[in-house]
Amino acid sequence: GLVDFYAAVELDERLIRACQRNCQLNEINAEFCSNGNVAKKVSPKSTTPSVHLFHGDAGLWAMKARHRRHQLQISPTPTSTGNCEAGVPRLSWYDQEYQVLLVDPPRAGLDDNVCRMVIEGPFQHVIYISCGKDALLRDLKVLDCSFELVDCTLIDLFPRTDAIESLVHLRRRKQN
Repeated sequence: GLVDFYAAVELDERLIRACQRNCQLNEINAEFCSNGNVAKKVSPKSTTPSVHLFHGDAGLWAMKARHRRHQLQISPTPTSTGNCEAGVPRLSWYDQEYQVLLVDPPRAGLDDNVCRMVIEGPFQHVIYISCGKDALLRDLKVLDCSFELVDCTLIDLFPRTDAIESLVHLRRRKQN
């Protein structure tokens, strides 16, 4: 497929269960991970699409992962190859090599921790779903240092209302 590794981070348990069911119906390998940790490093050369489902706060986990990296003097790039063996720290979802990040923030937009996570993370693409045009504009200005706009469309998900969703595809800028 287009993308082989997905991370689904969600606060709502109902959506986590729906995602698990969707993976089962589509015969996609899904692993439920607690507290932002995964049991093994994602292999970028796997032939089977894989989804890691996380229940929790992505911004908080990213902040903790950055703090841990700072304490251990690890670079912000996801190069860790640890596992769950005794004495080896578990990997944070933030330290994995996911290719795409899907964000669907509340009307207020992304918080500072999530913006920083997007910029410093391994993600090559960001799919941003927004219901708040002012917050979307603010967040795009913040992300512009690392990402370029690929495409944008408006979607009327709620007919007969004034609510319009924006769907934005961002791609990491090539480093010179």
